[in-house]
Amino acid sequence: MKAGDIIPTGCGVMGILNVTPDSFYDGGKYNETDAAVKRAFKMWEDGADIIDIGGQSTRPGSKPVSIECERERVVPVIKKIKGLGKKILISCDTSRPEIAREALESGAVMINDVTGFENKKMRVTAAEHKASIVIMHMQGDPETMQDKPEYNDVLKEVKHFLYKRADLCIREGIKKENIVIDPGIGFGKSREDNLKILANTEYFANDYPVLIGASRKSFLKDLLGIEVKERLAGSLAVAGYCSFRRVGMVRVHDVKETVETISVTEELIKRKL
Repeated sequence: MKAGDIIPTGCGVMGILNVTPDSFYDGGKYNETDAAVKRAFKMWEDGADIIDIGGQSTRPGSKPVSIECERERVVPVIKKIKGLGKKILISCDTSRPEIAREALESGAVMINDVTGFENKKMRVTAAEHKASIVIMHMQGDPETMQDKPEYNDVLKEVKHFLYKRADLCIREGIKKENIVIDPGIGFGKSREDNLKILANTEYFANDYPVLIGASRKSFLKDLLGIEVKERLAGSLAVAGYCSFRRVGMVRVHDVKETVETISVTEELIKRKL
């Protein structure tokens, strides 16, 4: 399935479903299969265009789990969702080719890789399955990425990485129309880096749809002095701004509220003189 078939006209919404015990916001809420499936169905009813399922926390300081653990968390959830017979689109948030392959064979249509498809086997798997992909930028790895992120020019460096990696994916068989790019808010960036990227999302969007994942992230704590449970308003402000700036999709925890925010923003955009 082409990325263009997933991302609607206007700003789409990707619902986050972490089937983990330790993700920074919803860790432990949906790490049982039935709870995860119920949550996926609720986000779909609330207007999510696609559900992004991940079995490996990538919060700052997180350590990788085994492939077997990630598989046990993710694959049964995908299979059960697809077994509902609903037209729920699924993305798998993984950096492991083994998990990506099983996810796609179980019904996922997109792979979201925080390492930006660094592993050749990931690129081969996506190409073989004609999958849509999200190429994300991250400086370092989840365990160390926030220790001391540093850039000479964050916009230029992030864009250069994303476009260079997209070119590599295309050369190895992934269709250009199947590629989405994500500048990686919170992944090896300072507060100022994150804000500069968010304020200039159109800088990245020459050739590919842009996905922004800023929901409830720690730059909002830095700005507002609030903990993760209090970051809904800030997250919605970012989503509304992303819609105004014609971002292709936002990746969020709070689907219903985000869909409503974007709907109002887009009605205003239609009437702008």
